[in-house]
Amino acid sequence: MPSLKELSRKKELLSGGHRLCPGCGASIIVRQVLLATEDPVVISCATGCLEVATTIYPFTAWRVPWIHCAFENAASTISGVEAAYRSLKKQGRIDKRIKFIAFGGDGGTYDIGIQALSGAIERGHDFLYICYDNQAYMNCLSTSSLIMTKYGLKRITEVKEGDEIYAFDQKTHQLVLKKCTGVFDNGIKDVYELTTLHHSIKATANHPFLVLKRNGRGRENNLVWKTLSELKPGDQVVVLKNSKHFEMEEIRSIK
Repeated sequence: MPSLKELSRKKELLSGGHRLCPGCGASIIVRQVLLATEDPVVISCATGCLEVATTIYPFTAWRVPWIHCAFENAASTISGVEAAYRSLKKQGRIDKRIKFIAFGGDGGTYDIGIQALSGAIERGHDFLYICYDNQAYMNCLSTSSLIMTKYGLKRITEVKEGDEIYAFDQKTHQLVLKKCTGVFDNGIKDVYELTTLHHSIKATANHPFLVLKRNGRGRENNLVWKTLSELKPGDQVVVLKNSKHFEMEEIRSIK
């Protein structure tokens, strides 16, 4: 194992000058992970603070091959790259040893990304997955957003850690009460308005929506998570019908 003195001489693979906050845990984690390997590395990074703050167009802080993917796709993206690498190596078209790493936040890992991660593990792909859990699942809603709490609607700015708020249970498709684990102000970001027949919501481009995925004739449709940036008019999204039930509505506009 190299000493701290030896590590200090290594080239940083995440450069300075990015927009992450001073002392942010995400950048510290990335730097420590990348310092730990001598081999070439390919990175898959889910939508979130780490992605936004290190790759503001047309700049990037990454000094390694890096792939941005949707909120829930970090594991499936890197597993595809790793599978392509194994195929090329088997064909003799590449001989170097390459390591593969995926970074995702708590929302992109434990919630809408768990299916991609569990599938990649079950298939036996060789990669390292890093979940930087800030217990926030953030970057999504404007300050005018209303949140359903145990005691009625509240503006998101009035919600506090420990408050009981309603959340969608993916197993039962019902609303359930859960404790808020944290509220964070992420500064000024572009906000878009998504409108259906009876609903509208203002959110940032990486806010996840539960949408209907049509799998073709003779195959059962299913629900998947997509970020607002991946949606288009005509897509079917899950909306709240009443205090207990949900239904599908077609997106009319996003602007």
